[in-house]
Amino acid sequence: MRVHLDGNLGYIQDGTWLSVTGVVQTDSASAATGYTPTLTVIHLQRIAAPTNTYEY
Repeated sequence: MRVHLDGNLGYIQDGTWLSVTGVVQTDSASAATGYTPTLTVIHLQRIAAPTNTYEY
């Protein structure tokens, strides 16, 4: 699922796997955003990619 992450995240390289906890901003998924919701990040942790990335 694609989401826009909002918060003080630092640099995140493309392809990085993350475990994220946050709050979805109400009405953030609109035609103007390509129906991509915004998640205000409360906790973010980089994690290792799973063995089979196509299962997730």
